[in-house]
Amino acid sequence: MKKTIKVLPTESSAATKATENKATTGESMPALAKQPARPYQMKFVDGKPLPDYDTSTPDGFAKMLIACRQASGHNDMNAGHNFIFQTISSLGITLEEKNLRTINGIIATLSQLSPKDALDGMLLSQMLAVHNAAQLNMQNALEARTPELMEKYINSATKLHRTYTAQLQAYEQRKRGGNQKITIEHVTVNAGGQAIVGNVAGAGGTGGNGK
Repeated sequence: MKKTIKVLPTESSAATKATENKATTGESMPALAKQPARPYQMKFVDGKPLPDYDTSTPDGFAKMLIACRQASGHNDMNAGHNFIFQTISSLGITLEEKNLRTINGIIATLSQLSPKDALDGMLLSQMLAVHNAAQLNMQNALEARTPELMEKYINSATKLHRTYTAQLQAYEQRKRGGNQKITIEHVTVNAGGQAIVGNVAGAGGTGGNGK
């Protein structure tokens, strides 16, 4: 049975708590915190995973929040933390200090992809999980002791790769804002014909024959 670990910021001053309240409501951060934040990172204190930031000042807390947003796409701090931990768990990585390097590597990958919102973050998290599962199946195929078992793993990996491709297309479409671009490279027009590029509407906008 898996347990959900809720990460809370360290005890802070009244000023820091005021900053947290502003962050929750979407109000602006301190000017210094608007500078690019370093990639989100975790540390372990007494066996518990915590953000590796000095949150004793409003600016430090704000920078931690910005870095969390860059990695998760979530505006809410707790939602961002839970999303990051969920992504790590979906890759089969336990939240233990011995896995700290791997954990921060996964978070750095999310930060590099920089989801623009929570939906982007969820889609990227799914893509990481599917990619990881596909690679594990390929590894198992190489280590399979029978041709039947190898074929089983390869078929599974192939399905996962197709899923990943569909996810990638969905992600790219979101980045484009849902618009598609069609490029026509060659057009052949026979004698007496006409080529029209653009939107075509008939008379009254009801059809080419005006009826």
